[in-house]
Amino acid sequence: TLGRQSNRADALAVMRALTQRHPDKAVAHYALAHLAVRVSDLDTATAAIDRALAINAAWEDAALFKARVLVSHKDMSGVLKYYEHYLDKYPRASNMRLGYARHLVDLRQWDKAREQFKRVAADAPRDAEAAFTIALLALQSNELDEAELYLKRTLDLQPENDQARLYLGQVAEQRKQYDDAIQWYSTIESAEMRFEAQARLGVAPARHGNLEQARTHL
Repeated sequence: TLGRQSNRADALAVMRALTQRHPDKAVAHYALAHLAVRVSDLDTATAAIDRALAINAAWEDAALFKARVLVSHKDMSGVLKYYEHYLDKYPRASNMRLGYARHLVDLRQWDKAREQFKRVAADAPRDAEAAFTIALLALQSNELDEAELYLKRTLDLQPENDQARLYLGQVAEQRKQYDDAIQWYSTIESAEMRFEAQARLGVAPARHGNLEQARTHL
């Protein structure tokens, strides 16, 4: 309710008073941290979220918010150390691990990010988004076998994902398996990717040595 008030400074003062009345309630300090971030009071936010975690160290939502506060401080090395320290203590914290993996992507640490997403996928084997992200990161590092494995897993979980088919076609092209590439591109039906698939269908026969077929298709 306080978060919806236009006078955020007054809202923060009220919340601060509530935390003083309920000093041992982690949720009160967590709420104070949220309000403090809204008014760009990062010092208050840091102290409040640290207090919430001192009361309930395993609270994953509070830990995720702590990482967000560290990002706001532009303390990127501190963010990494915090994720790693928390996950050492609570390795099954899947949302925290997902946050860590996404942060590694932001830092362009592709291989480390891929390893973290693989742990997320191991804990949640039906998570199509995690499988697809692993595939994209594998492509980024030119790990074609792993990319193919996770692209096919993505299609098992999400058969409508034509983007996965497009990437599978590209993997086949890189391997010079042009018949396989043509097969993947031919199965793409979604309007937003059909043009690119058809263009690639024109290029694949040319690479296979069939220029006349390529020209006709294009």
